[in-house]
Amino acid sequence: MLELRFPLHIEIKITNACNLRCIHCISDAGEKSINELSTQEIFKIIDEAKKNGAFSIGLTGGEPFCRKDIFEIIDYIHKKKLNLVLTTNGTLLNEHIIEKIKTKISLMRISLDHCVPEKHDYFRGMKGAFKKTLSTLYLLRRYRKYFQTTVLTVISKFNFYNFKEIVNYFKKVDIEAANFFLFAPFGRGEKNREKLELTKNHAKEFCKMIKILIKKEKKIKIHTNNPLMALVEKYKLPRICPAAITSCFITETGRVIPCPYFYSLPNFDDNIQYSSVKKIWNESFFFKILRDESYLASECQQCKKKFTCFGGCRAAAFNEFGTILKPDPLCWIVK
Repeated sequence: MLELRFPLHIEIKITNACNLRCIHCISDAGEKSINELSTQEIFKIIDEAKKNGAFSIGLTGGEPFCRKDIFEIIDYIHKKKLNLVLTTNGTLLNEHIIEKIKTKISLMRISLDHCVPEKHDYFRGMKGAFKKTLSTLYLLRRYRKYFQTTVLTVISKFNFYNFKEIVNYFKKVDIEAANFFLFAPFGRGEKNREKLELTKNHAKEFCKMIKILIKKEKKIKIHTNNPLMALVEKYKLPRICPAAITSCFITETGRVIPCPYFYSLPNFDDNIQYSSVKKIWNESFFFKILRDESYLASECQQCKKKFTCFGGCRAAAFNEFGTILKPDPLCWIVK
C-alpha cells in the first residue's frame, strides 16, 4: 500500500463547546475544554498542512460556531487556498453567516438524525433542534452553486428501524447527499450505550441497506465510510476507512489521533504543542500499526476482505477489547 508522508485531509476539533447535548456524542461536548488551541496554534496547523501538500482542512466541534474566532480561522484557510469542510449541527447558522462564508467553503456537513422532530430533538438534547436544523437546510438550497451540503446521520438502535423512513424524508425535503455512520459507544455514547448500541445483525443489515441505496437512489447521494461495507461489497481501492491512511484528527487541546473515535481512548498523547503533524504522522507507533496488516488479529488474517476492511473500526476494537489489534466488535464474520 502506498504510504503518504502527510495526510491529505486534517480534521481539527476547534472547541469542545456546544449548544446541544447529543446523547451519542463521542467527545461528551458541551463546555469549553481547558487549554483549547489558540488562534495562532490553529494557524500553525494550517500552515503546516499547506506546506506539506494537504488537500483540505475540516473544522468541527463541539459546535465550531461556538468559537468566537471561527471567521478568522475560515478566512485563514481560504487565504491558504485549502478546501474547507465545515461540520456543524446547523442550529446557529443564519443567512448573514452563510453569506459571509459562502465563497470560502467546499463542503458543509449538517447533523440530522431523524425524520420525526421530537425524536431528533431527544437525540440532540435540545427542544427545537430539528426545526432550526431543517430551516438551515432549506436556506442552504440557495447556496448550492457555492458549496456542497451533506447531511450526517448516526444510526443507532434508537433510529435503526426508521432508516428507510429517514432516507425517504431526506429525499422529500430535497437533501442532496447523506452520510451514514453507525453509533459508536464513546464519550456520552458510552453512558447511553444500553439504549443506543447496535448488534452484529444490525450492522450486517445496515451494510446491506446502504449497498442497495447506493446503487438504487438517483435523487440523493448515499455514502458511508464504515469499513464493514467491505463484507458486502467489492472495492477496487484498498482501505475504506481513511484514518491514519489519508487523514487524521486533531483535538481541541492539540492531540493528534487517527480519527475522532479515538478521542476518549487512552495512550494517544502525541500533541502538536510539542511536535508537528508530520512527525506524529510518520513516527507514531499507533499510526504505524493502523497501516500494517501484519498487526491484524489472527481472526482477520485469513479473511479475504482484510485489505479493504482492515479489521473494521480500530477504535471500536480498542474500546471493547483494550487493543486495536482485535477485530471490530460488530463484525458478523467473527463469531
